[in-house]
Amino acid sequence: GDTSPTLPDPVYNQDKGCGAFLQIIMVVIIVVVSVYTAGALTAQAGATFGQVMAAGISTAVTPGALALGAMAGSAAGQLFGMAVGIQDGFDWGAVAIAGISAYLGASIGSKLNFSSSTSPFTQGAVRGIVSNTVGQGVNMAFGRQDKFDWTGVAVSGVAGGANSYLDGKIGASGATTFGGRFGQGVANGLRRGLVNNAV
Repeated sequence: GDTSPTLPDPVYNQDKGCGAFLQIIMVVIIVVVSVYTAGALTAQAGATFGQVMAAGISTAVTPGALALGAMAGSAAGQLFGMAVGIQDGFDWGAVAIAGISAYLGASIGSKLNFSSSTSPFTQGAVRGIVSNTVGQGVNMAFGRQDKFDWTGVAVSGVAGGANSYLDGKIGASGATTFGGRFGQGVANGLRRGLVNNAV
């Protein structure tokens, strides 16, 4: 079945009240940096955004690569937040949590076996739920979250399903130059940010 990697929910400081627009831009940065970092560490280094997102974890994008990608994405997102004044300082704990969550989520996600008839939306929803549940568990273990948020699980399921469906429709169209791949990555990251913000 499909073994598409699912990125963890972005981890960043919201103490200063991140607005919707800046939140979307932050998601774009986190997604693009995470995916391209993971891709650079695997055989998918020259792939498009969509091809990396669709790569099988067991054959191309490993949990370790996704963890390092998530850490790079978290760091880039925080630096953006600091630059625009929505975050006061760099949080190394958030970087570590992003990496741990991505590794565990990818490891569990790689064990999920979907039949060929399972829709992309259902696969993405399940992976979104797994990713969010793992992320919340890690945050609770580190004392950064007081209680489990079932609403967050549901929202991640809907967003994961919608993004997986759209990835299958428009995410893997091919650009061959670095500029083209980067532009496609930004466009896909923006679309994912809009979906996440909408739900």
